[in-house]
Amino acid sequence: MMAPIRVGLAGYAAGRTLHAPFILEAGGEIAAIATSNPERVEQARAEHPQARIVDDLDALLALDDLDLVAIVTPSGKHVQHAQAAIAAGRPFVIEKPLAPSAEEARLIVDEATSAGVPFAVYHQRRWDPAPLVVLDAARRGRLGETWRLDFGWDRWRPVPRHRWREDAPPADGGGVLLDLGPHVIDFALQLLGPVASVYAELRSRLSPSDDDAFLALTHVRGGITHLTTTSVTAQPRLRMNVLGSQGAYVYHDQVEESYAYPHWNDADAEHAGWFVSGPEREPAPRVPGGHADFYRGVFAALGAPDPQAAMPVEAEAGVRVAEVIDAARRSSACREIVGLHRADAH
Repeated sequence: MMAPIRVGLAGYAAGRTLHAPFILEAGGEIAAIATSNPERVEQARAEHPQARIVDDLDALLALDDLDLVAIVTPSGKHVQHAQAAIAAGRPFVIEKPLAPSAEEARLIVDEATSAGVPFAVYHQRRWDPAPLVVLDAARRGRLGETWRLDFGWDRWRPVPRHRWREDAPPADGGGVLLDLGPHVIDFALQLLGPVASVYAELRSRLSPSDDDAFLALTHVRGGITHLTTTSVTAQPRLRMNVLGSQGAYVYHDQVEESYAYPHWNDADAEHAGWFVSGPEREPAPRVPGGHADFYRGVFAALGAPDPQAAMPVEAEAGVRVAEVIDAARRSSACREIVGLHRADAH
């Protein structure tokens, strides 16, 4: 048996809940944790007694027995921290977004490529139940020609939290568009392909940074996507509605807000969402998969002849998402549709 991949976890806030369990489930070992927060230091010692606890990413990268570093730090630090991992020659996973802007995201990809350091952006929501079902259905032609995606991530936080996510300006990684937007945009790109133009409405209603975002994407192949990410919606919408020439797929799982449309809740644990054709509907069988599959893919890639090519999330995915977010900011500022001109769009 091969020894488990030894992972150094940089950051123990989101790292504790969104990374550590899936690293372990995938068969990895949490060998070290970087955090300077006293409360999180105690949590880390209690929950991972075998792991060395260090103060920061530099100390983590100085350890010579790690196979991989997971960078789960504030988004505004991603460029600096990715560059540190690249300089150390250490393969890394980086929490989404890859960077606050497309220019910075491209810088990370180019520097990692030049140095031969493999990495993956943590787009773990590709392994959520609904995306797995929809992409499988699209491959099988279950919905016919897919032409419309409505996808939202609605929260109701009338008393805003005051963390860097809510209070920092977008250039420093703040705002709901950078927090939740990468998940919904990444799926839209997977399902309907490259984006030709973006129209967006971004608002800062209760928080210093944007907490209410709507994006309308027109895809190169003709599909249309409407995306919402918000923290100020008291009545959530359906999480996902996919329309095609032979039917639709409807999914509702807003976690804490699942009361909003109980008629569309999953039929049982074996199903995720519904295939709909007019008045008829049938529960959609789940497709096997989960967030640990991301780390299984990363661990397998590290042993592949070309680790970067084998990564479960391609490096360019983070750049493509950042390009849409940049276009959304320009669109909202000028209240116009903004075109995206990509060399690989056609």
